[in-house]
Amino acid sequence: MKMGFQFVMFLALFATSCMAQAPGAAPAQPPSTPAVPPPSTPPPAASPPPATPPPATPPPATPPPATPPPASTPPSSPPSQPPASPPTSPPPSSPSSPPTAPPKEGPISPPTSSPPSPPPEGNVPTNSPGPSPPPPPPEGNGAASVSRGMMVGGAVAGAFLAMVFA
Repeated sequence: MKMGFQFVMFLALFATSCMAQAPGAAPAQPPSTPAVPPPSTPPPAASPPPATPPPATPPPATPPPATPPPASTPPSSPPSQPPASPPTSPPPSSPSSPPTAPPKEGPISPPTSSPPSPPPEGNVPTNSPGPSPPPPPPEGNGAASVSRGMMVGGAVAGAFLAMVFA
């Protein structure tokens, strides 16, 4: 009986050690020269943040596509189209009609701010990490499934042997 219990404990210890050190995981004992790998590790960690700013550059490219959507909907917003052209003409004729230009510029600002909103909606999942849904969970790691199998197998074998020796 005592031998069966010891064997079960040994199998449990073996299974947990396999689970703790799965293939591809860091070694349980630190290497003899741990100071060399850590300095090389921070530079790779620093390189991903610079990779994030380049995706930020495509959003500025999205405002030009924002201009075509208003053009595709001229029936719904025909007043938006005419005010868009007067802002270009008021600077030359601003001395002739300064009071008329500011009211036209006021309505132009809101439509200009609303068209950029729809294009980011299409690009939000790809570019901006905040609003986008969380990434899908990583697929099951083969090493983790093997160690779980070893743990379950060890428990079953231990229980069977405990019954045999009892």
